[in-house]
Amino acid sequence: MRHVLAALLLTAASLGCAHSGTMGTEASRDPLDRAESAKATGKVDDAIAACRQALAADPKRLDAWRLLVQLHAESGKLTEVTAELKAKLAAAPNDDALHYALGLAYFAQTGTAGDLALREFEQAEKLQPSQAEYPFRLGVGYFELERYPEALVPLKRAVALAPGTAKYHVPLGLTLARLDRKKEALAEFRALLGLKPSGKDVKLAQQALERFEDPLRDIPHAESDNVKRGIDWLHQADQPQQAIATFQDVLDRFPDLAPVHTLLGLAYERLDQSGPAVEHLTRAIELRPDAALPYLYLGELYYSKQKPERADDYFHKAVERNPLLDRAWGRLGDLAMQRGDGAAAITDLKNAVVLTPDDADSHKALAQAFELAGQYAQAEDCLRGLVDRAPKDLDARLRLGFLYAALFHKATTTDERGRRSAQAQACFQKVLDQQPENVAASRALQQLRQAAE
Repeated sequence: MRHVLAALLLTAASLGCAHSGTMGTEASRDPLDRAESAKATGKVDDAIAACRQALAADPKRLDAWRLLVQLHAESGKLTEVTAELKAKLAAAPNDDALHYALGLAYFAQTGTAGDLALREFEQAEKLQPSQAEYPFRLGVGYFELERYPEALVPLKRAVALAPGTAKYHVPLGLTLARLDRKKEALAEFRALLGLKPSGKDVKLAQQALERFEDPLRDIPHAESDNVKRGIDWLHQADQPQQAIATFQDVLDRFPDLAPVHTLLGLAYERLDQSGPAVEHLTRAIELRPDAALPYLYLGELYYSKQKPERADDYFHKAVERNPLLDRAWGRLGDLAMQRGDGAAAITDLKNAVVLTPDDADSHKALAQAFELAGQYAQAEDCLRGLVDRAPKDLDARLRLGFLYAALFHKATTTDERGRRSAQAQACFQKVLDQQPENVAASRALQQLRQAAE
């Protein structure tokens, strides 16, 4: 199971190596920014030189050591950097950063170097016990070696030292999940929602929780092929009738398999047969009340039937059991907006955005929630961010134009009215430049010009 968290050991970009906000000429940029740029274009020697420049300025810079070791690993020069680090440690045996870097170099090797890596991480932590990165790396090392009970203690130390660092919660949650301590794992993954996890962090956490929902996890071995066949009918072939027959055949022999009831309920839902769908999903909940998916599917069913109160209840129960269900958070945000609760919508949709940072619709929905709550500056930031990232997203630009138009009508000074009118008109005109037939933009622009006269 090695390499589940291998990226966390070396990949500098996901661990805060690249520093944002470094503007200016190439020479004035942070050396590690230049190293990342050189690495991205295949200029390994230039990247290594930039890392060494960063370390010359600050020998304790751990992100520079991570990237330096990673570059040597990817270019087949691990022996070289390992020998260098050993020589440096011979001269400075109490340098915690050097022990850390040597641990990374050992762990990047294949074979039996894992225990050597752990020893170096342990020594680094002894020398600098307040540095959360060291127990974090030690815990990840144990996890990669599938020594989960031993991973738990240092990972807890890392989180205690830096509770606001998203990446530290992920391997702790994964370790707890491997030890079947689901409640504690959920607490760690739930903490991610209030932090700023990377996409990689979110994906790892979601995969860990999916393991608890694995429909094959509790299936008797003799029935696993039948359940797989039913899943293929449902998801690959899109033949829910065939899936129903297959799942029902399994339940005839084993009537208390909760995952099969869930799958059967989902198949009936696909056919818009609400009665049996509710029956089987409810039975799945009775058999396994801690599983999130039956609640999610029931929430979707009631949402589609325009029963918002029941849908809201089931979506909330789903995220209680799995806080990383982005679809449930998105639905909860939508339902909150339907009932005019902007504050609740903001909370729910912020979670959806954390879990789906590249989904434009989530950002648009969050902007709408901010506007509903009267938080216009935040709504503007959401939409401007979308427009900056995706200039061809005309819907985002149109929404921004409507926000500016609303602010124009709310403005109480001549200067503010003029500024908002100009912003709105510019948005609508840019939409029309690319889509001249856009009726909404054309009408809004005309009305705005008339109101501004």
